[in-house]
Amino acid sequence: MRLGLWVLLAGEVVTAMSACLVQAQVPYGPGGVPHPESPPAVGGDLGAALRELGPFRVIPTLMVSERYDSNIFAFRSIGGQQWDFVTDVFPGARVIHSNDYIDGTLTAQAIASVYVNNPGLNYVGAQGSFTTVFDKMSEKVIRGLSLRLNGTVLYYPEQPSFVAARSLQSDFIRGIQARRNNAISNSTTVQAGYVVSPLTQVNASYSFQTMRFLGQTNYGDGVARLPLFNMTTHGATGGLTYLVLPNHTIGAAYSFRQMMFGTSVGDELVGGAFAGRPFSVHGVNATWSGTLGREWRAEIAPGLSFASQVPDRILWTVNAALHWTRQQTSATVSFSRGLYPSFFGEAGLLASNVVGGAVSHRLSQKWEVSLGANYAMNTRSGTGIGTTRLRFESININGSLRYLVYRGISVALTGSHGDFTIEQGATTFKYDRQVGMLTVTAEWE
Repeated sequence: MRLGLWVLLAGEVVTAMSACLVQAQVPYGPGGVPHPESPPAVGGDLGAALRELGPFRVIPTLMVSERYDSNIFAFRSIGGQQWDFVTDVFPGARVIHSNDYIDGTLTAQAIASVYVNNPGLNYVGAQGSFTTVFDKMSEKVIRGLSLRLNGTVLYYPEQPSFVAARSLQSDFIRGIQARRNNAISNSTTVQAGYVVSPLTQVNASYSFQTMRFLGQTNYGDGVARLPLFNMTTHGATGGLTYLVLPNHTIGAAYSFRQMMFGTSVGDELVGGAFAGRPFSVHGVNATWSGTLGREWRAEIAPGLSFASQVPDRILWTVNAALHWTRQQTSATVSFSRGLYPSFFGEAGLLASNVVGGAVSHRLSQKWEVSLGANYAMNTRSGTGIGTTRLRFESININGSLRYLVYRGISVALTGSHGDFTIEQGATTFKYDRQVGMLTVTAEWE
């Protein structure tokens, strides 16, 4: 797997809807590096012809990258050639539609990766996302009601893990998964809000997530393959926010998640005790968000999560972020702690702690540079579920330099370094991974 345990900065479902997490449609790029921001679209006769379709706007996209990966297996050294040069091609399109009732966006991409030294790892896949806003229609039915539906689907032999903070599939990314494994996952979320008064708003959501592993790659290295557990997750949230000052909002929320583990894929070495059994997690939290002067913005959501599984346990949780923006520069630091499912090695729950920071600076209209770093610690200690020692730790540093060649065409140079540790029982795996990538992105409108 090309996942590399990259650190996720999101909180649990109830806090993932807070302002500190910005949604991204399909945030994953080759080698587990987040996509550079999409440039403005290319103009021309093609765009004029597509605009004649009416309220539908079809924007073809293409991303081509060449990358060096020091650890293509995203695992410890197994005696074979770990490094390789990989060519990634992402053809796709974005469809935007708007009428008197809805506003919607649909994004789809095919994926093809070709390895120079390991052609047996070549693969094709697909990823997509959609967002539909029903505010125009719901406002006509009930004044003050907002409604939206969004989702993602991913068929990826290198399923991302600890990749990005901006994702609805936080349960699956914040869990752990080592080595390449074929999988298909999807997530669908319905969000609703109702303005009770100019100062008060009620919010609610429901999410449905699934992950199915389609088998494991046998590398012939003699290393035992740890089991992977299929998962289905139902989640619901409800809360109230109140505007106490013009720039300060407080609130309270409740969340519920039911995580159901299916049978494992791979050798049944450990973790079979909880296969096929559901876990239920109840959470409550308080929220505050506000602006601190002209350049600072912050939010924090402390709370408690209760895992209703023998033995029952309570875990303190938090999702907090501080943002700074000045002219051409922006920076963010964040910390989150929550309960997430472990579907690699053992089926159970993990107490996940993630801290990170990022800064970006626009050097000019054409040049932009960004840097980021994060640290994650996922452990079963404190959850009270399972007896085998289970700990996942990762450290990641990444950076990118982007140049706008022409309207709609950009070139980005990205790089990352990660150190990873997996402790399971008396066994410890440690490895690192470096990825360097040159990417050309184009959009036509």
